[in-house]
Amino acid sequence: MTREDILKELNYQGRYTKEIKKKLNKLIKEYHPDNNKNDKKTILILYDIKKELEKGTLKYSKPKIKITESHETTNYTFFLEMIIERLKKQRDRVNDKINSIYKKMNAIYEKQNNKQKELTKVGLNINELEDDIEDIKRIDLIDFFIGIVILFSIIIIVIYKNYILSILTIIFILLEIYYIYVRLFYYNEITEELKKVKEKNNVMENDYNSLELEIKTLEQEEIILKREKGRISNDIEYYTHEMNKINDQKYTKEKTNEKEEENVFVKK
Repeated sequence: MTREDILKELNYQGRYTKEIKKKLNKLIKEYHPDNNKNDKKTILILYDIKKELEKGTLKYSKPKIKITESHETTNYTFFLEMIIERLKKQRDRVNDKINSIYKKMNAIYEKQNNKQKELTKVGLNINELEDDIEDIKRIDLIDFFIGIVILFSIIIIVIYKNYILSILTIIFILLEIYYIYVRLFYYNEITEELKKVKEKNNVMENDYNSLELEIKTLEQEEIILKREKGRISNDIEYYTHEMNKINDQKYTKEKTNEKEEENVFVKK
């Protein structure tokens, strides 16, 4: 394979893309001396092209149209105009796709903002519930000291047989038991609510991550479409240049013919 054949096979258009890299590696593998011993020149050309691509020194030039007598006709200019018009329509379609992506991305950004606000509220709710649980746990220390007081009261009752203190201690014990029961019920209720809120938070985070992934996918599509738009714009610029060149040549030829006719007329 020649250098031109390789560049044509790679469909190189001025950018070292992943697709070109993949095609190049495939060709290198195909023409490697281990697989293809009869063609040693191609692999050297492939390695040279790879170095140029990696360094960014590979020059890209579009295939030029050979201008002949037939190209200088109005029909060929019209043909180029048709190509340019077709490319402009293609570029407009790409622009429409890019604008559609922008609309989708804006809608997703709005959803993300709403999700972020909801996540913030849920996060504050989780913090409040966790603080409530910590408060309940701190009350356990108070219960410990109250239990010690009750124990000493019982000991005093047993030793001194004070009936009034006994009645008060029993009432205090019943109140403490009721208080512990209420607190445990409240603790279980908060724990259950905290569990539900955390599950809700996980679902919302998954939704937010899905939106983030969707944004990245759209950004990749946007990059591909912008590259395509750039390629189409380059093609339009190239064919416009070719058409202008032909028109200039035609104009120059007409002017030359007019001067020659004037000179002939003057001589007569």
